Amino acid sequence: MQIVHPGAILNSRKPSARKPTEKCAYCESVIEDVAPAHVEHILPKSIFPKLVLEWSNLTLCCPTCNANKKDYYSTEVSLLNPYVDDPSNHLMFLGAFVWSIPSSLRGAQDYRDYRTEPT
Repeated sequence: MQIVHPGAILNSRKPSARKPTEKCAYCESVIEDVAPAHVEHILPKSIFPKLVLEWSNLTLCCPTCNANKKDYYSTEVSLLNPYVDDPSNHLMFLGAFVWSIPSSLRGAQDYRDYRTEPT
């Protein structure tokens, strides 16, 4: 059995429903402006090992979002799925600034997990 790295899958497969771009799936920063892209498991591979190579569970993200997300998973307050959820239902955007909508627990969780402090 040949083992294929998820990065090779992302670079070789281009399903029409979902195409990775040069932007981070979570913060929408241009990844190459920050660092090389990371292959991200939307549902953590440590909790969902059977989904480690499942195409619908892979995306590209920047190293910062990947590090901030870690292995977060919660059935009560799940993070926003960049391919399923509409972020404008949970987050407010004004230029480069992002806030969670006060009534959205999921927006608040995403804001806490992906927000980066100025250096």
